[in-house]
Amino acid sequence: MEHIIKAAIKRGASDLHIKAGDVFRARIDGVFKPLTKQRLTPEQTKAIALQLIPNEADRERIDSIRDYDFSWGAPGIGRFRVNLLRQRSSFMIVMRVIPFNVPTIEMLALPQVIEEIAKA
Repeated sequence: MEHIIKAAIKRGASDLHIKAGDVFRARIDGVFKPLTKQRLTPEQTKAIALQLIPNEADRERIDSIRDYDFSWGAPGIGRFRVNLLRQRSSFMIVMRVIPFNVPTIEMLALPQVIEEIAKA
């Protein structure tokens, strides 16, 4: 899984979507793009969720989780804001990439007045 996430980040992904019955997908330039060819089973999606959940107590109660937000990070891969939700008795995972480097006003192509307001 980590090599899929790493490849998605290199392609500029802002979000990763992992859902039972579907392939790994990433939002790249605002468009959902498949990252794999094999559809995930509910069991595989649950196993990924268990791998991502940060603490044992929450892993133990996974079958009662309906909606769970947490952060996840891995050296050499990145940091993510993660939402795990149950959807029709299976799990869906959405991972938002948190960039290590915060983009500048110029990189975002925002008007200079935004920087002036932020500094006021």
